Amino acid sequence: MLNRLTDVTDSTPLEVRGYVITKGSQGSDYELYGYRRLCDRVNKERPEIGMPENHEPVRRATVRSTPESRYALNCLLKAAKENTDRMVEAASSAEVMDLAMAGMDLKITLRELWRKRDICGDDWRMVLNFLQTALAEEIPESLSAQKCLAVQAVVHNHLRIAAGQEDVEKTIDLLSNSGLDPWKAFAGFRE
Repeated sequence: MLNRLTDVTDSTPLEVRGYVITKGSQGSDYELYGYRRLCDRVNKERPEIGMPENHEPVRRATVRSTPESRYALNCLLKAAKENTDRMVEAASSAEVMDLAMAGMDLKITLRELWRKRDICGDDWRMVLNFLQTALAEEIPESLSAQKCLAVQAVVHNHLRIAAGQEDVEKTIDLLSNSGLDPWKAFAGFRE
């Protein structure tokens, strides 16, 4: 496990929640643009993390999408939406047990979606990654109604198969403004 970005050499692969980063690697212009925008935003909003300026992502090989895999993905997305609806309802009526169950169900569903991540594009993966990261250390029954509404907005509006860079930006804003921390995944970069 690397403790600092300075430990990265030319041949050291570094796993960052679904992206493999190596110093001086090549990728398409779109991938590099999106990754550089992410690094710039992290360095601007959370300078203590210290994202790299000269590291570029390596695109993973994607699994060929089949009708069965798309159907399974759509079923999981529907379940995630239902779980967030249950969370919002439970949080607004102060039903702690229902909130805990809906929150745990959502975390399980998000984990299943992550297993199917190769079907979708990089921006969809980033939306899912930021959402999972924001909820990672949160205790579901202690989530406020505002946090539940933010999670619901992300799942309903931005966790869609055709997600783009704008969805990633809005996801970060929604989660940050609600009090959740979508940057927890990058905590390992701190010195």
